[in-house]
Amino acid sequence: MEQRELPVMGSVMVVILALAAWLLVGRLFKSDVVFCRGILQGLAEGNVSVASQIDWERLKAVGVDVGATYRSLTTSQDQQRYQRMFVQKFAEGFRQAGGRLAAFREWRVHAREDDRMIVAADDETKQKTLVFSVSATRPKKLEAIQWQ
Repeated sequence: MEQRELPVMGSVMVVILALAAWLLVGRLFKSDVVFCRGILQGLAEGNVSVASQIDWERLKAVGVDVGATYRSLTTSQDQQRYQRMFVQKFAEGFRQAGGRLAAFREWRVHAREDDRMIVAADDETKQKTLVFSVSATRPKKLEAIQWQ
């Protein structure tokens, strides 16, 4: 092999590694968007299984510090009951407000903070943006959902 080929091979490897990193980061960001879409769908449909994807002790939802109420509950039965009731009430409120999952467009990673990812989706009917805060640590959990 000539000496000229080594720098070319090295350059090709750098490009391949950069492309792989770019694809991996894109996939990670996409997974945060998919995660938030799934939670919104579950909440809107009253699917209690999404409760496991929520950080109940930190949750802030549409201007309410849900976590403060949750932390005040003393038994695990009360906490589980509260989670079920929250999901049911969210679904009722979503329907009563005329919410439609299809109205949410332009799902995207809006920002990355130290320990969380911010995902946003535009509601074309309300002309507002719904913003999700998701812990960046594992397991991934929803910490906030707010209108902007």
